[in-house]
Amino acid sequence: MTSYPASSLCLVLLLSLQQPLVQAHNNKLLRSAATADHHYHVVDWSNVTATSKTMATLQVVANPILNTAISPVAKRLFENLNHLQADLVRYVPWFPYPHYGVAELDPPNVTTQTTSWNFSKELKQEFLDTFRAVTSPPPDTDADTDKTHQKKKKKRMVINFSTQPTWMFNTSHWSYSQDPNHADWNYIKGRWINSTTQLVADYYGRLAEWIVLGHFVDEFGHKHTGGPALQDDVTHWEIFNEPEGEHSITPQQYNALYDAIVRAIRVKADPQKKIQFMGMALMGHREWDYWKGFLTPENHAEDVRDAVANGYASFHWYTHCSNRTNASTFEEAFVRIPSFLEEIDEIVRLRDSLSPTTQLALNEAGVIPVKDNDPNAAALPPVYFNMAAGLFTVLISELSRKGVEVVGSSQFCGCPALPQWHILDRQFPGVSMTNWTTGEGNPRYWALKLYLQYFGPGDKIVHSSEAHLDDNSNDDDVYVQGRITHRGNNYVVIVVNKTNREQRLTLKHLSGAHVSLVDESTHDTAWKEFTSHSDTLVLGRFAVAVVHVTQMMMPEELETRAEEK
Repeated sequence: MTSYPASSLCLVLLLSLQQPLVQAHNNKLLRSAATADHHYHVVDWSNVTATSKTMATLQVVANPILNTAISPVAKRLFENLNHLQADLVRYVPWFPYPHYGVAELDPPNVTTQTTSWNFSKELKQEFLDTFRAVTSPPPDTDADTDKTHQKKKKKRMVINFSTQPTWMFNTSHWSYSQDPNHADWNYIKGRWINSTTQLVADYYGRLAEWIVLGHFVDEFGHKHTGGPALQDDVTHWEIFNEPEGEHSITPQQYNALYDAIVRAIRVKADPQKKIQFMGMALMGHREWDYWKGFLTPENHAEDVRDAVANGYASFHWYTHCSNRTNASTFEEAFVRIPSFLEEIDEIVRLRDSLSPTTQLALNEAGVIPVKDNDPNAAALPPVYFNMAAGLFTVLISELSRKGVEVVGSSQFCGCPALPQWHILDRQFPGVSMTNWTTGEGNPRYWALKLYLQYFGPGDKIVHSSEAHLDDNSNDDDVYVQGRITHRGNNYVVIVVNKTNREQRLTLKHLSGAHVSLVDESTHDTAWKEFTSHSDTLVLGRFAVAVVHVTQMMMPEELETRAEEK
């Protein structure tokens, strides 16, 4: 066994892989260390290896469960969204529900000189409910707080009306369900043609004008009013969602559309160029033609190159596991992270070489279980959502080392069909961060909220290493990362159990540490908090813990004592 001096700057974490003991959970948390199958994880607080630039956030997909007119849990869902106080929340009215996201479902009628512009109650109300939940201060904000300070702290929403009117593409069929709450998975039809670019650009220019200024003039000169007129509160706008899948848009076509839309929005609603734009939102991987094409300045018109340079390149990543109900297969989700991190290294290299000021936004990240939209799929066990919470925590912790600026958990609320509420179709329940029957957060929600409470851009990530005690140990069972946080200069350790079995964790010199824990016992409630009165914690399967080191002697204290001597 390696010995460490008492004055070491290192935090030694011993992981025990013994089989779970039958004992009450609270007693387990403070149990003394066993002696077999230990790991040492060494966190060296004096060795800063990276400074995080990464902001944690989430995606909200418009769908009927958030419609306050039919969903009895919608109000509670929006309250919980507000309580998160996440910044740069991505709002996406997606194509299966065109009434929620498309404001001109039919082409203009030249004969009657009329249009189909219609900001339905589904489109307008859900957009505004989400916007208010994201940008409003939490309910416990002191009314006397200085207004300037409040303005600086106001959260922002990324607007992405990702679905273009189908009639603008090469198709004579643009039908859609007359029931706004019925999912139409066949709404998207047709390919890009020469007329598409200008039609789509004009559409988004008018849509942005309605949102920002509250009014616009349609194709026949008729003025439409009644928009939200959000003015300067519109700060970010993303152009399309997974374009290579929707309408099979090529890199060249995407660049032309992006340039034309940026130009149209600026002419109609943003002449001072205050809005920051996000581009691409790729669903595939290693699609280097899209990356190189978008990030190369010469591939864009000169008047909009600044939108790329001062904006974001966005993309998605989901992992999966092979079985919905067998929790032992849930560990498979973590196995795919290393290959994705290799892809991230290449994305960062391309960004740094082609457009170094462009920020990177992984704005959909999570787990999609098999057959998730199959109405006959088996229900997921509650521990699945603990696994998904742990996976996102590991992923964002690793991406913080890489220089990715935004990482968004997907999605805020999905659900199975709930016909009693006229929610007729499944909307990826296995990706949900919330309980669709109560509106409360599930472990994914609470792990994100816990991360937001402690971590963000400016955190100093410190070096950690591992040393084996025997050949039977597995380094990869528990994830450990130490940080010196940007808030309060606190010394905090992120710990995730990546397995479907209990892990015992001995924290040397950490008796007295404050522990926040999301595990199976917390379910759809906030994390539990306690002070460790011994050196040992027990992590249930797929548990997420944040350990705030309060009693350990910190480097600056050691330096002070050395100077005194």
